[in-house]
Amino acid sequence: MAVRKEEAKLVRLAGAAVLVDGFQFLREDVNLHVLTHFHSDHTVGLTRSFSAGTIFCTQVTAALITQLIGVDPARVRGLALDETVALPGAGGVRMTLLDADHCPGSAVAVFEAPTLAAGADDGRGGGSAQRLVLHTGDCRASESMREGLRRWLAGRQVGELFLDTTYCDRRWNFPPQSVACEWLQDLTRTELAREPRTLFVVGSYQIGKERAVRAVAEVVDSPAHVEARRWRVLQLAHWGDARLPSGKSLWSRREEDCQVWMSTMASLSHEALEGILASVNGRFDAVVAFRPTGWSWAPKRMSAEGSSACKPWVGKSGRTRIYSVPYSEHSSYTELRALAEMLMPRRLIPTVNSETSVGKERVMRNLIGTFDLRADPERMDHYLGRADGVDEADMVDVLALSAKRGRALPRGGGTAHGVKHLHSEVVPCGWSSGVLRSRASGQPVDLDLTPPAPPLEPPRNSADTLPGRDGHSADFAFVDADADVVEVPDSDSDDVQQFPPAKQPLGQDDLQCVNLAQQQRLLQFYETDSRNSRAKVAFQTSKLKRKRGKKAKAGSKAVDSGRTSVLQLRFKSDPPKNVSSEQAPPRAGKPPRPRLPPRVLDARRGARGARAGRLAQGASET
Repeated sequence: MAVRKEEAKLVRLAGAAVLVDGFQFLREDVNLHVLTHFHSDHTVGLTRSFSAGTIFCTQVTAALITQLIGVDPARVRGLALDETVALPGAGGVRMTLLDADHCPGSAVAVFEAPTLAAGADDGRGGGSAQRLVLHTGDCRASESMREGLRRWLAGRQVGELFLDTTYCDRRWNFPPQSVACEWLQDLTRTELAREPRTLFVVGSYQIGKERAVRAVAEVVDSPAHVEARRWRVLQLAHWGDARLPSGKSLWSRREEDCQVWMSTMASLSHEALEGILASVNGRFDAVVAFRPTGWSWAPKRMSAEGSSACKPWVGKSGRTRIYSVPYSEHSSYTELRALAEMLMPRRLIPTVNSETSVGKERVMRNLIGTFDLRADPERMDHYLGRADGVDEADMVDVLALSAKRGRALPRGGGTAHGVKHLHSEVVPCGWSSGVLRSRASGQPVDLDLTPPAPPLEPPRNSADTLPGRDGHSADFAFVDADADVVEVPDSDSDDVQQFPPAKQPLGQDDLQCVNLAQQQRLLQFYETDSRNSRAKVAFQTSKLKRKRGKKAKAGSKAVDSGRTSVLQLRFKSDPPKNVSSEQAPPRAGKPPRPRLPPRVLDARRGARGARAGRLAQGASET
């Protein structure tokens, strides 16, 4: 189910804002809406009284929402697939709907910003390139779908990708739809051989699963029975004229002519199937239902055994059987990776299973390597990688800079240009991909994974020097991120060997290519994360204390009679002195003594009194 968060619905591009499947997040400043398909979790909030702007969708979806929901046709604009339109009042932003291969009428929405002037920036890291934002809605990233998207993009890079991550886990590598349909046909043949008078029921939604129904109907050579509303949906979705290989119509409204029924997924229970069997008046002796869903995928067993790994759930009477088959209209994990790797977006926003930060991180972890992490400010790569528009003149050679004793590094608002002014001999250099030093330990941190270049000349053998990566020796400087000055160990000579003035290639040496402003942002990132972690721990600790306090308060009170008291569980022996006899529970293992009626107590008291009188009389006689 699509996540119900605005960040997964709201697309911002070149000053324009568009809500995609976000009718529950209507805003006064947004009057452009896109509906990717007609599933109920994407039409939440869309009613016949919709008046918040214009809805762009495919022609099939436009017919469905106007005819079945009752949306004003003047508020809906149906587009053909691959048709590009300029969004009104969006500053030149254009949109194209491409095939999503999900259900009839589903589409992927691609937004194009106008080309920016040379050197201009749109504020989102787009630079001078034309920005593209792609929202998949729900999609099945099959090979044909990816190929159509690749042809349309023609090599252009996607800036932001809103991706359907329903099955974004390595476990969900279920087969393509064509293979799942073959499994359905194999199971149908097996059941027909076991009992020819079998009725087949295929689960579906208000739209979708039509291919699964057709696969079963082709084996049985029978039309599929559908209810009145589903019949209307099929007609509006241009599936009403579909036919079987024998020439028969694929759909029918007459139950008595059909050996295949189309039903809702929620109605596939043994009780419901027994009811269907009783309603057909003896025309069938058994009912077999298929649940086509990707959640039924069992990796080890189904990968090895194929359709024979789909075991039936047999009802008590033995006449009803339910199969779960891994037929899905969402992308498998392999297809998700292939789509993301093909697009390689600068930023990726998961639209499913990302309600919480933990869920979002789990989804993103499974997609690492398929998008550019540097464009996401929530990830550390944003502070380590090179950003567009950074001039190499902003880089500082820290090794050469640290060779000057007693010179202060700029702090706070210091800039690389200020350092160049103080140390005119420092040459600009290439970009660095690593951190200067570890802030906690002050030890050198090397994040450059490229192998060092071979030395150009033998390094010097000196106790105060270490060989540099480029083959030249350099004085070793211990840099403390919290210190104001960079200190260099004492040496025999104040003369320090200078690095060759030749310009180094990009990313060759971390300490020779440092962007001080970027290092400051990285430290702020760590400090903010640390503050958030401490606040979260403090909140959880206070919540735990409140919870324990409530438990202690509840434990100090005796509960009503007829229920086990907390005190009974706490005191296994004699009650403490501060507990009254009325509150004190009986000893463990001994039931409480029953309360006797008053007349029995009076009789016992009288007997004890008579006995005491007799004893007193005997004592006086003696």
